[in-house]
Amino acid sequence: MQETIQKEVDLAVGRDRTPCWNDSENMPYLQAALCEVQRAVTLVVLAPTSTRRDITIAGYHIPKGTAVLANLNKTHHDEREWPEPEKFKPERFLDSDGKFVGWSKIQHFIPFGLGRRECAGQSLAKILMVTFAASLLHRYKFELPEGAEIPTTEVTEPHLVMRPQDFEVVAKERCDMTM
Repeated sequence: MQETIQKEVDLAVGRDRTPCWNDSENMPYLQAALCEVQRAVTLVVLAPTSTRRDITIAGYHIPKGTAVLANLNKTHHDEREWPEPEKFKPERFLDSDGKFVGWSKIQHFIPFGLGRRECAGQSLAKILMVTFAASLLHRYKFELPEGAEIPTTEVTEPHLVMRPQDFEVVAKERCDMTM
């Protein structure tokens, strides 16, 4: 996947400049991979809100003003919406023509929350994620140290904000600086 993204970034940007946000429309696989990272390893697990009116969900009456916590991790791993949710598949966020359909067009993908509790900084977050990832992958190839096992995405200690266990990578400057 890293090589696929690097080829895509090289085609979109060339090798003589740094990627920028304006290049993102020509990097659908990179954006799809970033969405899949957010789906696979949901950073903010619980999204708090409260009911605005009396409501019944699945036969349960929930009175107006009740505190409700949406489990975004469960939403992003629901097999009814995400076949093989344990597998990392950026293609989930591409249409049949390979065009990016992520960020807001897939109903059950809500890494920034939704409604009135939606993250106000999501536009900036998207710009930073794409340009940061594109810049790193444009310049470096990432590998595991010799003999290291593939890191796990399993979380051993649940927190409000999730993060993977620490692991080491080696960043090697890419030698193929010409197309």
